Amino acid sequence: MQFYIEKYRDHLRIERDYAAHTLHAYEADLHQFAGFLTRASGGKEVELERIDHRTIRSYLGYLLESGLSKKSIARKLAAIRSFFSFLVRLEILSLNPARTIATPKLEKRLPSFLDERSMAELMEIPDRSTVMGLRDWAILELLYSTGMRLAELVQLSLGDIDFGNETVKIHGKGGKQRIVPLGRKAHHALSEYLKKREELFSNKTTS
Repeated sequence: MQFYIEKYRDHLRIERDYAAHTLHAYEADLHQFAGFLTRASGGKEVELERIDHRTIRSYLGYLLESGLSKKSIARKLAAIRSFFSFLVRLEILSLNPARTIATPKLEKRLPSFLDERSMAELMEIPDRSTVMGLRDWAILELLYSTGMRLAELVQLSLGDIDFGNETVKIHGKGGKQRIVPLGRKAHHALSEYLKKREELFSNKTTS
């Protein structure tokens, strides 16, 4: 099993281009599973063909009894399921023994929302008499108007904003792009900031 864990890690690194910390997490989860199987078999390495859904359920029960959170158990099950899917694609196994095992139900947390008054108060915090304050105001309005994530805002360039059609091109995860409307207030805030920013740059150039 150790041999195939290494092959799976190489697959994730080369073909899927996973980040180093993600590779480490997957590898650690699979080695932990392999260690459990070895201990359960009296120190002998278990053959892959002998691992079935009962074996995996036993491991998940062990993790639960150890006090591990359902979120962590779900992550480990995802790693195991993905690993066996890889082995099926390689035709090492004919079936994925984890395919019928349901992911533990996680506790749902209610999302927190700002009411309209709180949002209005937040928009008043930036000092709009300064260029930096106008910038912060534009950022807040843009986030609120488009619903984009902060990581997506960081990747945004001026060319992604179509002021004429009042739309914004957002670059999401995995290179995916989406076009969203640019609200009237966000349009106004961005225009005010860009106008003052150009004045600041022109003053620096002429001084």
